[in-house]
Amino acid sequence: MTIMTTTRMLTALTLLFAAGAAAAESDPLRCEARQMRAESEFYRCLSRCDRRVERSAARPAERADATNPVDCEAVCGDRLDADLARIADTAPCTVAEATAPSPRECEARMLRIASNDLRCQARCGRQRHREGFERSTCLDTCRTRCGIAVDTLSAEAICAGGRMGSGEMCAAD
Repeated sequence: MTIMTTTRMLTALTLLFAAGAAAAESDPLRCEARQMRAESEFYRCLSRCDRRVERSAARPAERADATNPVDCEAVCGDRLDADLARIADTAPCTVAEATAPSPRECEARMLRIASNDLRCQARCGRQRHREGFERSTCLDTCRTRCGIAVDTLSAEAICAGGRMGSGEMCAAD
């Protein structure tokens, strides 16, 4: 081996070990990115459910799939919940020590929950054409999911100092 090759290998190994050590610490931005990717997969899954229902509606009745859109959406929701639980239990999202209260970060996370709630409600408005679709049930599901997310975040140490803003996070309609 030449000195140049040896130097490159040592540099690469140093970078790999440094990246591994940095990954062992809690990194809220990387954690947030992983959660956002999981949420994007959730909305991609919901989009596939919508396309499946539209294809089914376009087919003649005798060839239409017996696809239940509620079941498909429940599978997407279950997958999101499992992904978020897995992310919370793995590095860099696990925090060994309690996080100090941060009203700004708490408010930022609350606003993200409110944004997801509004996106969910907008999706309920676009589903009116589906047969057997009940907007009120969809909106109730959105409110329930939002309420659980707010309660979970409120119980975390980051929100122990309260929020910066005030008002209801989960929209009424």
